[in-house]
Amino acid sequence: MQRAPHRWWQCFSIKNNVNALVGFSDGRRVNLDVWRSLAMFLVYVFHCFFYARYTLSPAEFEYFYSNTPLLLKWVWAGDRGVDIFFVISGFLIGNMLLTELKNTGEVALKRFYFRRLMRLIPVYWLAMLLYFLVGADSYHQLWANTLFVNNMIPVANSAMAWCWSLAVEEQFYLILPLLLYWLRAKRLLLWLLIIGVLSLFVRALVLNAGPAVAVASSKSVMFDTAIFNQFFDLLYNNLYTRFGELIVGVVGAYLRLYCAEKSRSFLRSYAGKAAQGIAWCLFFSFVFYGGFQFDAQSIFYMDSVLIKNTYLVVNRLLFALSVVVIVLSVSLFQGGEGEQRCRLTVGRTIKRGVNFWGFFAKLSYSIYVFHPFVIFASSQWVYKFYTPELAQTGVFYYGYMPLFVIITLLLSTIASVVIYLLVEKPFLNLREMNTRESTLAVMPAARAS
Repeated sequence: MQRAPHRWWQCFSIKNNVNALVGFSDGRRVNLDVWRSLAMFLVYVFHCFFYARYTLSPAEFEYFYSNTPLLLKWVWAGDRGVDIFFVISGFLIGNMLLTELKNTGEVALKRFYFRRLMRLIPVYWLAMLLYFLVGADSYHQLWANTLFVNNMIPVANSAMAWCWSLAVEEQFYLILPLLLYWLRAKRLLLWLLIIGVLSLFVRALVLNAGPAVAVASSKSVMFDTAIFNQFFDLLYNNLYTRFGELIVGVVGAYLRLYCAEKSRSFLRSYAGKAAQGIAWCLFFSFVFYGGFQFDAQSIFYMDSVLIKNTYLVVNRLLFALSVVVIVLSVSLFQGGEGEQRCRLTVGRTIKRGVNFWGFFAKLSYSIYVFHPFVIFASSQWVYKFYTPELAQTGVFYYGYMPLFVIITLLLSTIASVVIYLLVEKPFLNLREMNTRESTLAVMPAARAS
């Protein structure tokens, strides 16, 4: 685990911050780094394709989607990366809060909120400054991003619309510490499960409250701008329709902290192995199937509004459950068995030189916040080469698009490295230094009592 700097100017040491970025830290969980990197990659590729709707005409975009080759259909389910981010975030923050609650019986709210703000605000405000300077659409709505309520503004009028997920997370973490403290009882797990199930009923009620979305075809959600905006505002970017995924992560943290041995025994059993198999099947099914759900032919829905709406209600929570089962299947085991599981489920970690997974996991926040700037700036160039003829032959999808993804990802990574070294990591260092000094300050009083 990296030590916090002793002096404030050491927080800005480029050498130390480079070592922190490329070095391997025993304090990090390798499997979670893999999930962060995977989530970032899914979202990134999805945006490279999806942002074509802002460059091409509506007819061209529909044709662009409809002709996506079978092997690339999964990119249209890349927004599942946000679900993964929610689960991992709930798992990590839940583990931190539950550990503190278990050890001290309370949650240090000031320290928790301070740490969250120091984690998010410096990079986020830098992105907002860039958004303002380039004069992007709806820049006058940046006040909502500053307050993390930008998901409450209609997406058509919001600034940095891709940052809705940050607002959802911060709204959730404004409530979670208070909720855990209030529910600090022996039946905490039961209450968390009830809240998770409640999220399904909330999604069903919200969907029923928006009849235009409820009866709309899956195709119109993707290609009709008015229906898409209603779907986004109604069901996609709200805390009350997405908190289930975050709660699933918290439940995973609870099982790891309070029920570790029972969970290990279950995962070793035939039922546990079956659950892991089902989790992997669900994971790949949702990612693969998601690429087909907006096709013109509703072969999966069988032209049934009921089946479509049932899918819209349950799919996010089921996907989150598949992720948390896989995460737990690795996190609960240590030593040889855990290493074997890690090799089998998430691959080897490159420990020589740059830690591949840890490197991208540490950059994932900066890449997530800044990558649309790079994609938007580059998309005008790549999509001017788009023609139906190139689409039909597959040249655009297998030639131009992979090159587009690779080049913009490289540019986004370079920009994020600079931001990490000069902005993100220094403020994280200041956060750790402040937290350490606060802890040391109360130690004499603790000993005296």
